[in-house]
Amino acid sequence: MKPQAGTDGIRGASPEGRRGPTVLRVAALLVLGIGYLIGARSLYQEWRLDFKWAPPTALPPEMSRNVAAIRSRMPDRSVIFYIQDPPDYWLSGLWQAALFPSRVVVVSGVGDLRSGRFAGLLAEGPRFAISAGRPPSDPGLRWSIPLSSLSGFSPSYEFGELLPGTPSADAERTPGR
Repeated sequence: MKPQAGTDGIRGASPEGRRGPTVLRVAALLVLGIGYLIGARSLYQEWRLDFKWAPPTALPPEMSRNVAAIRSRMPDRSVIFYIQDPPDYWLSGLWQAALFPSRVVVVSGVGDLRSGRFAGLLAEGPRFAISAGRPPSDPGLRWSIPLSSLSGFSPSYEFGELLPGTPSADAERTPGR
């Protein structure tokens, strides 16, 4: 068989033969472009929906009121001991997030607070505590205020300034400022 003119004996080497790969490339680019457009449209719709219906905060309203009461009674970026008995790790994490940038040190009971592990923090100056429990334990507070319980959770809360020294159930208390 005689080769056709201009093909040098290779089938598809002529300009007419390259038409197939070009059509495939254009089709592939068209499919990718349509995919990007559909994806961008879906992303826009999801973001619009998410930001339109998202709550303004992840904190319950009671927690926001409690945080405002705490912040009004203590200096910025103070150390706060969160004394919990029994431990509830989810709630302690919620308090840590709500009180950021203040440092919240989670403690499992009054005995743990005065065990010596926190002596350096307690010696630095006025320190504050949130006591959580049923009823909240008394770590020895100079003054205290009750905080609102969170909806659906059982612990009661009390906030105040820690007295220096060892805790006492009979610690002298003065009303909140």
